[in-house]
Amino acid sequence: MFVIRLIGKIAALPLIVLTAIAGFLFNLATDLSGYVIGPALLLILGFDIYFLITTQWIHVAILTMLGAGCLVVLFGQAVVIVALEGARDGLIRFMRS
Repeated sequence: MFVIRLIGKIAALPLIVLTAIAGFLFNLATDLSGYVIGPALLLILGFDIYFLITTQWIHVAILTMLGAGCLVVLFGQAVVIVALEGARDGLIRFMRS
């Protein structure tokens, strides 16, 4: 049993490194895209309010969907980061057991 666990722990080391690198890259991508998507969302919101006041409903619908798409992208990135951190933490707990 000890030998099997030792082999599993040796095999888990590269996976820990891969999940840590992927988590770092996704975190970096989320931060950088936040700097781009944040001002874009403010611009979309401003135009959305303007088109709402001028009752141009097609433009309101398009911009609302575009803003929702940006938020979905940011939420998806956060979900991937949490999943990678959970996998990495599980592997680390296995290494310490």
